Amino acid sequence: MHERMLSDVEQVNFTILCLIRDAALADIADAVTQFKLSTPELQQLCSLGPDGVLALVHAAGNELLFQPHRNLGGLLEVPTSVLGIMLSAQRISSVPAASSAL
Repeated sequence: MHERMLSDVEQVNFTILCLIRDAALADIADAVTQFKLSTPELQQLCSLGPDGVLALVHAAGNELLFQPHRNLGGLLEVPTSVLGIMLSAQRISSVPAASSAL
């Protein structure tokens, strides 16, 4: 079989999918939290061997499967000493209040 080089986008997709898959294989509950994916999604990814991941990457082609943070430009301007705090605050503010969920 003729193997071809992965494009930059395919390389990113392959690297991230393998990283997520390996993390889920090690601890699926932790991977659910880290990567904000559902258990069924992670189980499906874990069921793919390396060839299956590569087939998925080839099928996606030059379509980026993992988009950069929606505010990457703004985050690049923030001092690194406060970046983690800002991202935590954004996560907390995006969670609906308990009273509004009722």
